[in-house]
Amino acid sequence: MKYEKDIFIVLQEAGDSGLSVRKIARHVFNARNSFFDTESKETISRAVQRYLTYHSRRSDDTVEKVGYATYRLNTRSKAVKELRLKFSDTNEEKTKKVEDRSLSLF
Repeated sequence: MKYEKDIFIVLQEAGDSGLSVRKIARHVFNARNSFFDTESKETISRAVQRYLTYHSRRSDDTVEKVGYATYRLNTRSKAVKELRLKFSDTNEEKTKKVEDRSLSLF
């Protein structure tokens, strides 16, 4: 699924309290749409809903249902632990590559 990474990032930022499906879909919609590439809000919300319901069925899935239409990351899942390590490694690499390239006036 092409929205999986965006959903994971949104749920990771949401923390243990989780987010509603509507808010997750809105965040994914805002992350995906740009001036040149637009996707409909209904398409994204249906895809997010399908992804969340499909990946929250079993106890070892990546997403778990907290309440009515509220989801969060399943911290007991091995896949979530691996993805968190993978995303934390890429964030550290980005911060290390930033260096001061400003030129001196004198």
